[in-house]
Amino acid sequence: MIQKNLFKKTVILGIIILFLTLTFAPTMSSYSIKSNVYQNTKSESKNVDWWPMFRHDTYHTGYSTSDAPDTNNIKWNFTVEGKIEFSSPAIFDGRVYIASVQGSNSNFYCLDADTGDEIWKITDYRTWSSPAIAEGKVVIGNGLYSDKGRVSCYDAYSGQWVWTIKPDKGVKSSPIIVDGKVYIGSNIGRVYCIDLEEGYLHWRYLTNGEFESSPSVVNGKIYIGSKDKNVYCLDTDTGNAIWIKSIGYEIHLSSPTVIDEKVYIGSCDGAPNSGHVFCLDANTGEYIWDFTTFDCIDSSPAIFNGKLYIGSGDSRLYCLDASNGNKIWDFSAGEYIRSSPAVADGKVYFGSNIGVFCINADTGDEIWRYESSCVNSSPAIANGKLYIGIDEKIFCFYDDIGSDLHCRAYLEFFDIKPNSSLFTSFRVLNIGEPASLLDWEVESYPEWGEWTSSPPSGIDLTPEEGAFKVKVKVIVPEMEHTIFEGKIKVINSENPDDYDTVRITIATPRYKSFKNSNFNFLFERYFNSFSFLKKIFNIQF
Repeated sequence: MIQKNLFKKTVILGIIILFLTLTFAPTMSSYSIKSNVYQNTKSESKNVDWWPMFRHDTYHTGYSTSDAPDTNNIKWNFTVEGKIEFSSPAIFDGRVYIASVQGSNSNFYCLDADTGDEIWKITDYRTWSSPAIAEGKVVIGNGLYSDKGRVSCYDAYSGQWVWTIKPDKGVKSSPIIVDGKVYIGSNIGRVYCIDLEEGYLHWRYLTNGEFESSPSVVNGKIYIGSKDKNVYCLDTDTGNAIWIKSIGYEIHLSSPTVIDEKVYIGSCDGAPNSGHVFCLDANTGEYIWDFTTFDCIDSSPAIFNGKLYIGSGDSRLYCLDASNGNKIWDFSAGEYIRSSPAVADGKVYFGSNIGVFCINADTGDEIWRYESSCVNSSPAIANGKLYIGIDEKIFCFYDDIGSDLHCRAYLEFFDIKPNSSLFTSFRVLNIGEPASLLDWEVESYPEWGEWTSSPPSGIDLTPEEGAFKVKVKVIVPEMEHTIFEGKIKVINSENPDDYDTVRITIATPRYKSFKNSNFNFLFERYFNSFSFLKKIFNIQF
C-alpha cells in the first residue's frame, strides 16, 4: 500500500512539474533560485552619493553632491546586445544597472562601475524602464505595448530572481522604492504599490490615461503625471487620491520633481507650443506658474539652488527661476532633447539627438560635448563619474587623473565548505609612464570572513616589472547555502584617489533534506514558488 501511494504521488508530481515547466519556462528561463546573498556593505559606499534610481532620489531632483567630469574623457564603454532606448543607468555600491532593447526582448545588465565589466545579465520582455535599487534588491518594469507587462525584482548583487508581478498591461514607467514598497505606473493607467520583500500587491489606483511618467514620493505622497492631462497626488499607504489637477495638456515621459512643497513637471501634446513646464502646490495641486516652450517636453526637471533645468523638443535646454518660472538662460543643443538633465559640481549634463553635453549651471555656457547618435537615456552621476546610454553602448566619462594602479583578477569560488581556509591571489600592475614608480597597499577587505594578504603592500613597482602577485587567505564564514560577495580595495599609497578593486564571490554548499532524488534543484525551484505543493507532498527544503 505504501509503495502504491508513493508511486501515485510520484506520477502526480511528475505531471505537475511537466505542466509547470511548459507553462513557465519562457519567463523563468533567465531566473535562478532565490538564495542568501551576503555582500560587503562597508567598502566605500557610505562615503559616496550613489544614483540608485531614475532622477537620483525620491524627490526626483536630478542633483548629486558628487564631483563630475570637466572633460569628455571616456574611462570605459560597454557594448550591449541591441541598443539602449530610454532606460537610464542607476548606480549603487560600485555597480551600474541599465537595460537595452533587442527586438521584442530586453537585456538587463549589471556592470562594474569602475571597469565596465559585465557582472550579470538577464533577458526579459522589451523595456524603457530604468531600474531602482534598495535593500539589496533591484526592481525594473518590462513589456512596452503588450499584455506581457511585468514588474520584476532581483537580488542586486547576484542577479537572482526574487519575484515578479504582472500588471494589467505593459510598463514604460520607472519604479521608485520607499520604505519597503515599490511604486510604478502602467500603460493601462494604473499606479501600483508592491511589497519589496515579497512582491505582493498592496493597492492599485486606476486613472483614465496611460502612464509613461514615473512617480516621485515625498512625505507620504505619490506624484505622477498622466496622458489624461492630469497630475495625481496619492496617499502612499492607501492609494487614495489626495488631489487631482488637470493642466490641459498630456504628460508623456516627463516625471514630476517635488521640492520646497512645489511640484514641477513638463507636458507634451504633439502640437506646436504644447510644451509647458508647470509648477503646482504640492499640498493642494493649485496652479502657481507655467512656462511655454516651442515643442513637446519629454524631459524631466532637475532642480538645484533655486534653478530648474529641463530640455525641450525645440532643441533647447532651459534654466528657469524655480520660484516664478522666469527664464534665466537657454542653450541650443541643435536637436530634439528627450534626455533629462543631471546637475552636479556646478555643471548640467544631458543628451540630445546629436550627443551628450556638459553646460555651466550658472551661465549656460558649453563646457564640452561628445558627439554621437541619438541619446534618449538620461545621465547618472556618482563617485566623480558620468554614466549614460548611447545607442548600443553605455559610456562612463571620467577626468583622467594619470592613474598608475591596476588590479587583475575576478575571483569566483563555488561549493566552498563553511569555516574553511581559502587561498587565492590577484595581481597588481603599474600602468603609468615608463620607469614610473608605484607604491601600493591593500586598504580594505569585505567585512565578512577573516582576511590576510601577502604582502599587504609594496613599493617602487614599475610598468616594466609587469604584474606583481599578491597572495590572499580568507577563512570562510560558518554559514551554509550563502553567497558571499565583496571587494578587496587596493590604493596608490601616494594618491588614494587612484585605486582599483578586486571582486570576490564565494558560495557555500546548500544542505539537502529532500533525499533519494536526483532532481533536488528542480523540486526546490517549483515547490518554493508554489507553496501549496509542499503541503500536499509534505516536503521540506
